Amino acid sequence: MPLAQRAYEAMVILNPNVGEEQLAAAQQRITDQIDARGGQVQKVDTWGRRRMYYPIKHLRDGYYLIYTFNAEPRSVAELEAGWRITEDVLRHFVVRQDA
Repeated sequence: MPLAQRAYEAMVILNPNVGEEQLAAAQQRITDQIDARGGQVQKVDTWGRRRMYYPIKHLRDGYYLIYTFNAEPRSVAELEAGWRITEDVLRHFVVRQDA
């Protein structure tokens, strides 16, 4: 029996040194991953390239994307596991929004 969907917000920081096409492809891939697990993306907020507080993988900048979406808790755990091993994703952070 599926659990109730909840509202989440995910900040994903991508490697900024890839081309525009690869950034667009990575953004679409993340949206597709959420959709494939039964979630619905409400909004994607693109912050663009920004300076990070500390270097990650010897990079000072990152390409920031904020996803607002609904999904089941189990799906979010699967998404995070996939993002951990994705080379383009430097960091990710998912929080549940209170209703």
